[in-house]
Amino acid sequence: MDFYEKILTDAIDYLDEGNDEAIKILSKCVLSLSEDQSSSFAEGILVEIKCSRAEYDILSNDAHPVTKAILHAFYVASDAPSVELKVKFASKIENPTKQPSDERKQETQRDDFPLDIEPFMATLARLFATKGDAREVAILASAKAKVIKTEYDNWNGGTQYYALFLEIPVALYSQITDEREGCEERILAQVQIFLRPYPDRGLAGVSIIPLIKADEKWREKAQNWVSGKGITNQGRVRSDNIASKECDGLLFRSTEEIHLYKALKALGISFAPLPVFLRGGETYKRIEPDFVILKEGIILVVEVDGDTVHQETPAEAHARTTMLVHEGAHVERVKGSDCRTPELAAQCAANIVKAIEKLKATR
Repeated sequence: MDFYEKILTDAIDYLDEGNDEAIKILSKCVLSLSEDQSSSFAEGILVEIKCSRAEYDILSNDAHPVTKAILHAFYVASDAPSVELKVKFASKIENPTKQPSDERKQETQRDDFPLDIEPFMATLARLFATKGDAREVAILASAKAKVIKTEYDNWNGGTQYYALFLEIPVALYSQITDEREGCEERILAQVQIFLRPYPDRGLAGVSIIPLIKADEKWREKAQNWVSGKGITNQGRVRSDNIASKECDGLLFRSTEEIHLYKALKALGISFAPLPVFLRGGETYKRIEPDFVILKEGIILVVEVDGDTVHQETPAEAHARTTMLVHEGAHVERVKGSDCRTPELAAQCAANIVKAIEKLKATR
């Protein structure tokens, strides 16, 4: 223990149990002695303390009992003829040049985020999935997460605050723009649950931002967009079930749907993945079925059920597809687990073709 630490330790030890507030302030304040003061304080001692706003209000008042107790403690500990406090307000304290002790440094200045990011994100996504919040699940599943230290608050034992940044693909970001702030608030509320075991850690905010990424042909693609090339009416705006995945320039809501898309494509049949159907008039309605297949005069709507980001009850699904059923379309529902791999999806596609053949036979 160097002389600097000894002065502080002796000052804290001198304070009796009746001076809890003074002990608390000294136990967590960033403190330094002015200039190059050695073991001799013939002309007095100047103590500089960086502290929180509440502590600053106390120590700035020379008549406050806590201030008097701290001054007297340093007077006794240093054996100096006089003691002066120089108080600085510091809402954010990082990398101080001196610390009271290694042990106290660990208590007040630990800046490591206490959670392993990937398991934390996976569990957070599962929590939202159990509540049917597909939008938040899509964001978390697509995000590149970054946790950045923001500020340190000395008050009441000290709290290190962080900010969580979720970088998501631009295509997904454009779909959640209107709901972005609400998503950030809901994710922030859930994250607080994970930090309950860590009272000295806090999350100041969640920010959803576009993932900065460019390929070699981004200028060409931008020009194509301006000229109208590549425009698609494919479904993408159902806010409760975002299409966050892409394959062959088309959007999908799950990996299972992509597997089925490739399997249907391999069969050489005519179909539309995630098309948009509108019904105008006074009872306007818009639906985006997963697939619509046209084969030998049969119109078959295929819905993939049961994956993390695509959950709805049979009643909800029936209500959503009624518009097409009334126009003569048939509906076939398949389980997401039946398309979990390319091999399973190939078998599922073959079964769909058989279902169409049966429908044709009954006409």
